[in-house]
Amino acid sequence: FMPLVDQGVSLCLERQDIEKAQTVLCHSGLPTLDPVRLRDLVDGITVEVQAEPGKRRPLYGRVVPRGKWEELIRDLLPSDMLSAADLKVALSFLSNLYGLLAQGEDVDIVYRFGLGYDLALCGLMTLGGGSKSLKLAELISACKDPRLRKVRPRVFERVFRGILTSLAAFTSGDRRDILFENEGERIVAVAGKCSSQILEGQDGADMETMKDFYNNAGGADLMNWLELLDLSKWIPAVALALSKTEGRHRPER
Repeated sequence: FMPLVDQGVSLCLERQDIEKAQTVLCHSGLPTLDPVRLRDLVDGITVEVQAEPGKRRPLYGRVVPRGKWEELIRDLLPSDMLSAADLKVALSFLSNLYGLLAQGEDVDIVYRFGLGYDLALCGLMTLGGGSKSLKLAELISACKDPRLRKVRPRVFERVFRGILTSLAAFTSGDRRDILFENEGERIVAVAGKCSSQILEGQDGADMETMKDFYNNAGGADLMNWLELLDLSKWIPAVALALSKTEGRHRPER
């Protein structure tokens, strides 16, 4: 039960939601991929979009086309080891996640080019292995402005939006409808408030800024949902699977 700031809603994951998460995550293999390896995989399906005269293009021009996303999740799923029902659940969830992450984006840009790299990476990183700190550090490293060497406010907001969207995707019924109504405007509002409080008018922030805010300036209360990034803390089957594969499936960069 995670209150989402002052938006009047909560990220509440019930038993059925956690069971869905176990099915999707344990069958997808995502929790066995550490943040560095998962970033490598997403980088491998990312396309740099060149500016066209008179036409808009995505933020920073980096996108993940839908077709590439679908190919990646099919490659990750060990289809020969899953029942038809489990395969369908996992594929359906990960395929639909792309659409949820695209809510609120320019429809024409998503259709013509793809989903912004930052949202795609955050969406999958949330479902991957690693601790909260390791995931956030890799996301901040991947999404920082190369000239500023920090993450700009708008991108920080999108990072939090991507994380919240992936977690909220496991909810169901009225709880899900409330979180995603009006293209997820409540999630966007929460992400925006968190970003603004971390940056406090600065032009960018890095991992040290994030850590200081979380540990010393009320961030742990404002953003307690970040604790869910450590999947092993709330999905027992993930913790068990990771303990069995420790040392045998450690990805290389």
